[in-house]
Amino acid sequence: NLTKPVHEQSDKNYLEEFMITYNQLENSIHSFLIQKQVYQNQGEHFVFYKSIYHLKNLGVISEALCRSLQEIRKYRNYLVHGNNMTVSHGTYDLLDSLYKEVQHNLQQYN
Repeated sequence: NLTKPVHEQSDKNYLEEFMITYNQLENSIHSFLIQKQVYQNQGEHFVFYKSIYHLKNLGVISEALCRSLQEIRKYRNYLVHGNNMTVSHGTYDLLDSLYKEVQHNLQQYN
């Protein structure tokens, strides 16, 4: 049945989708910074919060996008280290739009 009641959709936990997209975001930023020689190799220690600032300092992302990425990073850490593993559709949509904006900016920068 393709038509689900709205309350079933809003009750869905988007944890898996959130984590997959978050990991894709981290990986794309890490790869970009290796390409730009901010990180010298794949084995070099990768710290995501520092990488976000590297993007800002390179002019790849705005201050506002930097703040939004830091907030979503904190949210992800809360999910992983806290006891509430529930992600709403709205939160997942926010991450997805941030991911798409970062991808666009990375492509424009190249």
